[in-house]
Amino acid sequence: MNSLGNFTKAMRLAMVLLVTVAAIAWSQQPMPSLTNGQIAFLRHLLITVGDPHHDPKVRKLNEAAIANIYGLTSDEASVVREAAAQFSHAIKSFEERRNLITANKSQITDADRTNIAMLSQELDMAISTNVNRMISSVRPQTRQLLLLQGDLVSSVAHSNNKKN
Repeated sequence: MNSLGNFTKAMRLAMVLLVTVAAIAWSQQPMPSLTNGQIAFLRHLLITVGDPHHDPKVRKLNEAAIANIYGLTSDEASVVREAAAQFSHAIKSFEERRNLITANKSQITDADRTNIAMLSQELDMAISTNVNRMISSVRPQTRQLLLLQGDLVSSVAHSNNKKN
């Protein structure tokens, strides 16, 4: 009986180790690329919480609503808050740099347009990086829910565009 008890304990330990190793391996799998619809939805989510032009009280209410709707943990709410702050910083930086290009000009040149387009591309890349960082920092079930919401919104928008 003693050897059977030791065997059972060893098997339990082996199962725990196997499950732990599998969980670690699964969590380190590369996340699939986000679709344009998912990025657009997550960008919209960041706008509602981080747009520097929105009233801070409204942004705070939006943050609480998002946490409630998607069942975010306090850590996940902090991740969204940080991503929104980074989004706000990126928008402000873009606006400041764009204003430097267009300051005191009644018309902008082709070079100005090119520079503004480059700034816009930089902003889009910063937002995509921020969205990817945010979505990879939440629990898998939260990630799936947010990405599903992005797919649904994109699907509805796509079907509405076909009707028009």
